[in-house]
Amino acid sequence: MKFKNIIILSAICLLIVISNLLFYNPTQLIDIVSGQEAQGFSIAWNNIRYLIEPLYAFIYYGLTLDKPFYKPALISWTCWLVIGLFIYCAVKNIDFSKWLIKTLYAVLALATLFAFCAVAPIPGPKLLKPQNYIAVDIHSHSRFSHDNSSTEKFNVLFHRWAGYDAYFISEHNHTLSFDHFSDSDKLKTIFPAMQIQSRERGISLVLLSSEPFDGFQYKNLTIKDMLKKAHDNNMLAIMPHWWKWGAYSFQDLKNMGIDGFEIYNCGYRNFDVAQRQELIDFAKKNNLLMFGSTDWHGWGYMTDVWTVIEGNTKENLKEQLAKKPQTKVILYRQEQSGSIIRFIIEPIAAYYYYIRNADAKMLTSFILWFIILFIFFQTKASKIFIKWLPLALSIIFTAAAGYFLYIYIPVRQTNNMLFPSVFFGALGFALLWYALWKLRNRCG
Repeated sequence: MKFKNIIILSAICLLIVISNLLFYNPTQLIDIVSGQEAQGFSIAWNNIRYLIEPLYAFIYYGLTLDKPFYKPALISWTCWLVIGLFIYCAVKNIDFSKWLIKTLYAVLALATLFAFCAVAPIPGPKLLKPQNYIAVDIHSHSRFSHDNSSTEKFNVLFHRWAGYDAYFISEHNHTLSFDHFSDSDKLKTIFPAMQIQSRERGISLVLLSSEPFDGFQYKNLTIKDMLKKAHDNNMLAIMPHWWKWGAYSFQDLKNMGIDGFEIYNCGYRNFDVAQRQELIDFAKKNNLLMFGSTDWHGWGYMTDVWTVIEGNTKENLKEQLAKKPQTKVILYRQEQSGSIIRFIIEPIAAYYYYIRNADAKMLTSFILWFIILFIFFQTKASKIFIKWLPLALSIIFTAAAGYFLYIYIPVRQTNNMLFPSVFFGALGFALLWYALWKLRNRCG
């Protein structure tokens, strides 16, 4: 490697270390019910993180973006890629056709990376708890829901990886999936529930049960009638992501008999902080349950919230919740700026959010990977890698399309996300990578 490149590599590594020393301010676990730091609780990372740190860091960044941030973040990354490649090709005097191919390659690689964030089965942070506490999740889905992309097996793995001790499977508008879970898990760590849409205003409730039930008996009911029927059948009724619906006041729902509220939801994080505090205060005053839910739909394998109660896994989870235990909603998340300036410099903002949380092991892995990749892309082997990567990715996406079609067939009556959306999405990536491979070989 040339001496100039050694100087560049050393300077970048030094900059990474210095920026970590300047900005290191790790996110603390907060119980958003009390507003205090969650004493006695901590986060552990799966060892796979330290083996693939740069990729893992990007996946975690992608999965923890607020929903409204996805589009501007992707636009910003794309613009930076295109501008950066234009400057590089201008300096190197590379002709337009090759610049165009490089740009297509880079943009498609970025889109692939974001797609990988959405479906990659990579373990996220795991909650470590004091004795006598259990972490529970009242709201999650499998491929039996209309908008889920993953199987029952991965639903179980997701919760296990994240440190949940027990949870409910709450498919949209039916309970057909419960029998498809293992007998060793049913009514021990996994319990029956349902997210059922009401007749008015499109609002849903999450109904929690201590035993299997027929969900179809709750269809086409008003919220009030649904609550009464649930209570008559010894079930709990929870209002999920109230801020999404914007219908009925807290008091109205309490008067109708609601048992509790989600105060945080991984799928809908955009709950105004002041309004959330208003809901927390109301729930405390009226002895209503409070939950933070994953609302897992198979998109990404990481959560940043856990509902924790004093309890044990030997007792039926629904019966423990029926006693109205005090819940802790443990959140591992730093607030993200939504300013236009942040999105203009999104790659820098992403690096900033990463570097302020990177501990010594993460930083060491990140730097080692940076050195390895920097050296690798100085070699002839990198040109061979770049040449054949599109074909390899085309094959991988073709296999992924086949997998999604395979897991769709048993649930085709209830799932309209896997086919055509996910199946054709994977197939589209396969065709685009193959076309790019052919184009690149033709143009040299």
